[in-house]
Amino acid sequence: MSDTIDTLYFKDKLFHFMHNGVVDKSDTEAIRRIYLINMFTFVGLFFTLPLGINAFCNAMFPLAIALLLISFVLIITFILLKITKNYKHASYAISALFFFLMAYLVYTGGVDHTGPLWIYSLPMIIMFLLGFKRGLTIMFLFLIVLTTILFGLDSQHIAVEYSYSFKVRIILSFIAIMFLASVYEFIREKTYHDMLNLKKILENTSKQDPLTGLYNRRAYKENIQSLHNSQGTILMCDIDHFKKINDYFGHYIGDMVLIQVAKCIQENIRSEDLAIRWGGEEFLIFLPDSSLDNGYIVSEKLRKSIENLSIRNSDGILIKVTISIGVSLVNHTTPLSTALRHADKAMYIAKNSGRNKTSVYSKDIFHKEFIS
Repeated sequence: MSDTIDTLYFKDKLFHFMHNGVVDKSDTEAIRRIYLINMFTFVGLFFTLPLGINAFCNAMFPLAIALLLISFVLIITFILLKITKNYKHASYAISALFFFLMAYLVYTGGVDHTGPLWIYSLPMIIMFLLGFKRGLTIMFLFLIVLTTILFGLDSQHIAVEYSYSFKVRIILSFIAIMFLASVYEFIREKTYHDMLNLKKILENTSKQDPLTGLYNRRAYKENIQSLHNSQGTILMCDIDHFKKINDYFGHYIGDMVLIQVAKCIQENIRSEDLAIRWGGEEFLIFLPDSSLDNGYIVSEKLRKSIENLSIRNSDGILIKVTISIGVSLVNHTTPLSTALRHADKAMYIAKNSGRNKTSVYSKDIFHKEFIS
């Protein structure tokens, strides 16, 4: 029982350690970077702190100071990530630390000339933390620094002398590791962005009416909170005698009418306006930051545009399409749910008074009709 409790305690601590700096749990890429930062911080401390202490005990003071300084900066980076939640700054800080540490190990030789062996971890660290493009740029920069240290400095300016064949193999093997890390990160990023695009396509598809291409009721429900907090005008639209069109000409023509009406709606509203296929032949349009007068102007423009549609069946018969529209206001005193009822009432008033009309709801006289 105690072993289970200890295991759960350890998992809980590990979970909180790895989640240090996580803000948006839906941002998987940010979480991945943060996990890597925390992991590299832990691994970096695991190596640099003991090795720094060991170097200090063996009187290798320059190496000890470098390693202990890196350990200190890693701890500070971890704390700042916890406070600021800015993983990008932490990524650059850790990348810079390991960049200079690897260059320093090559320059000094480290312990028994084994310093260059550590540079093979750098491509993975840099690529994973900074991404493909930035990571590749930094890797080429390190390759220049590495080549300069190994071949550009004479024996008087470098702390250790490497054989020519060792230098060549270090450069070539580093290029190979850099290439593999770059290919992996390129494929990973491409796959990630492809998945994001697919997710957006699926989300948009689930929010769109497949026939008309307008938003559906699901999109309305997902945007309802922002609509509640907005001000503007509601247009409730209903195609006149749509059932008769379906019954007389068939559902194919009925679908064509719906498609053409939706197209007219899209052509007569702004990009920031929201158009929804509300039901069978009903459409809801929300015009943000619009007055009743502007709402009426838009609805009349739309109504006339639909009235002028030229839709013919296979026999060449012209099908007359008209629409009745109810207009109401949404503001701090009239919430969205109330405005929808008002627009619906106004729309039925337009229908009952002859159809192919716009009726504007007014709370003072219940409604105000504008007859073309």
